Amino acid sequence: MSRRSPWLPAVQTALFALACAGAPPASPAPTADDTPKTGGIFRAPVDADLHDHDVSYTGTADANPYVIRNVYSSLLRFKTGPGIKYSELIVEPSLAQRWEVSPDAATYTFHLRKGVKYTDVPPVNGRELTAADVKWSYEYIGRTGAFKEAKLPASRNAFYFEGLDEIQTPDPATVVVKFREGFAPFLNYAATTDNPIMAREIYEQDGHLKDRIAGTGPFILDSAAGQKGSRAVLKKNRSYFEEGKPYLDEYHLLIIKDESLRQAAFTSRQLDLYVSGRDPTVTEEVRRSVPGAQPIDFVSSPNIMALNFKRPPFDSMKVRLAVSRAIDRDEVVKLVTGGRGGWALAFSNIRDDLFTQQEIKSFVKYDPEESRRLLAEAGYPQGFQAELIFAADDAQQKAAELVQAQLKRVGINLILKPLEATENTRRRRAADCDICWLGEAPRVDPDGQLFNGARARGTANYNQITDPTVEAMVLAQRREGNPEKRTQLLRDVIRHINEHAFAVPTWRSQLAALTHPYVKGYHQNADYRTQGVIRETWLAP
Repeated sequence: MSRRSPWLPAVQTALFALACAGAPPASPAPTADDTPKTGGIFRAPVDADLHDHDVSYTGTADANPYVIRNVYSSLLRFKTGPGIKYSELIVEPSLAQRWEVSPDAATYTFHLRKGVKYTDVPPVNGRELTAADVKWSYEYIGRTGAFKEAKLPASRNAFYFEGLDEIQTPDPATVVVKFREGFAPFLNYAATTDNPIMAREIYEQDGHLKDRIAGTGPFILDSAAGQKGSRAVLKKNRSYFEEGKPYLDEYHLLIIKDESLRQAAFTSRQLDLYVSGRDPTVTEEVRRSVPGAQPIDFVSSPNIMALNFKRPPFDSMKVRLAVSRAIDRDEVVKLVTGGRGGWALAFSNIRDDLFTQQEIKSFVKYDPEESRRLLAEAGYPQGFQAELIFAADDAQQKAAELVQAQLKRVGINLILKPLEATENTRRRRAADCDICWLGEAPRVDPDGQLFNGARARGTANYNQITDPTVEAMVLAQRREGNPEKRTQLLRDVIRHINEHAFAVPTWRSQLAALTHPYVKGYHQNADYRTQGVIRETWLAP
């Protein structure tokens, strides 16, 4: 597929050349034929260098997800395609062709697809996948079994295996995962791209999984063709187990940090995908400037204010409720999303189906008079001052300034502290803030947020919550094997957390990715997040 821009302003051309070195000429117009075609290069932007291939990485930033999602495969995956919403997580076969779950949701039996092979690169050299690979990968990610006593850094995804009893491999094609108690979210965790089946040979040779990657997924990372700080190149895995896929020959990830350069590159067809992760008004402006640009809708995770319970005055429930009651979320949605959004709930993650907007507004209320009353009852009739830290970008700055003005009306003086992303992450993880503003990281199950963020020992408990009622409710939803009953338990705990201001929710946006008309079969999915599902993508000739 050829795509060279007819022109770009000189400054933009100079800056963008680093990411687009070797870009072929412009793509032809699309045809009416929707039969998938093979071949071509799909180019998408990323905002950071691709630095690490270990899904258990626990540094200042997460491991490189864009390569991991496309080189590795998981036991299961989430269905995508026409009619499947971004947040609709329907489990379907991948490396496992079928599975059974015990009535108490404590035992999971997976039957592997036959004939699946690793890519034909060292050190796996095209060997067949077996149940032993699943056991090794799960024990490594969970730091259990063979890795229980290993002196490894804590795994950020160990909670996928909390309460694991053992993993059995009765034959090369069968894996039995047993938990000590019911563990209802595990099917979703077996399907996430954050929990893939990896190659033990790399670990055995290197002592880690950071620098090399070889899997059973649709693409192979071609390190020699990439350029650090500029782009990563993934090439078609011709031995991929799903016949005929991927359709693309190559998938290029171009490192473009500047938003205006991303827009210019998409407008000139140097990029096939454009995503603005926070501000739907910007996406709409870009869409209007590109004839035929196709929007693919998705919903953001909730944006919440984490109030540090260990710092006065946020150790008072009345103060936390006062903060929540002072926020006019309708005004926030109008200003920040241009009306393309709604009220959020903390810890609901991408599950925008758990509560209607009417339900949310019945217990997360805007009531500045009540806010003033609660502050007086808590001993702060004149209000107080607190610092709010947040990642420095235009959308967050706009929202922070609006909420600052809203809280000032009830006497709360927010000092805004925009930070570079790495420093913001460091301070948030260390609970080094009065209030930190964050977009909840997308999880494939609300349990991911609840278990990590609402428990006293949770790894993402930025509010410093230590409430036994919340803890019991979080554990109860984990153990309930009946899907309908579990949904009600999720509703109960999420409502309780928000109704009692254990975290202060603000807004969520209705966002969209944009592709050019010649891009076909591209789907957004909550597990793949903003980069979408590339194994099904093809380019019209």
